Amino acid sequence: AYDDVINCLKSLKGYKIGIISNGDYNQQIEKLKRMNIYTCFCDVVAAGEVGCAKPDSKIFEIACERNNIGINEACYVGDNIKTDIVPAEAIGMKAVLIDRNKSNSVEGTINRIYSLNDLKMFIEG
Repeated sequence: AYDDVINCLKSLKGYKIGIISNGDYNQQIEKLKRMNIYTCFCDVVAAGEVGCAKPDSKIFEIACERNNIGINEACYVGDNIKTDIVPAEAIGMKAVLIDRNKSNSVEGTINRIYSLNDLKMFIEG
């Protein structure tokens, strides 16, 4: 995990935090358990489990439905503009790009943070 992950998870205590992944469900769970952060997440929505994958917006809808969260109440953090940010915003979800290396150039305006240490401020902003 990046060095800002644990502090971010601690700062977001009280929020429902989940994961949406195109990876294998069991592999994702094992990764989280190895990093001792599994209990920080209310849900892991994996593509193979639900039958759709990012950039299909349906996977974002499924995650919200499963966790009783309105699309307009959710915030998605991703590191890929095309597979994370665009589809989340397309359904009305607040989305923010984590651009650790300041390497993502894109036309137009997108929400962007450079460290997860800035996520809570972005969410509450």
